[in-house]
Amino acid sequence: MSYWNYRIILKEDKRLKAKLYQIHEVYYSKKGKIKGWTENPVAPYGETKKELKKELKYFQNALKHPILKEKKKGKKTILVEKKKI
Repeated sequence: MSYWNYRIILKEDKRLKAKLYQIHEVYYSKKGKIKGWTENPVAPYGETKKELKKELKYFQNALKHPILKEKKKGKKTILVEKKKI
């Protein structure tokens, strides 16, 4: 069964000459390999305050995982774990 979660992705904005840490939905294969991710960052939402609070917990959970970074591999863009400095 495939699944998804929220992850932090580091993107470099050449126009702003800045590094941006953003939360994206990341999708995985049955074997846990990254299959894809949202092009744009996502924002928390809910139809009630309770739903929004739950959504924010999922966002906080993204902080527990390694940061991902987009990397070109041939003609494809892939996600790799950002190396700690």
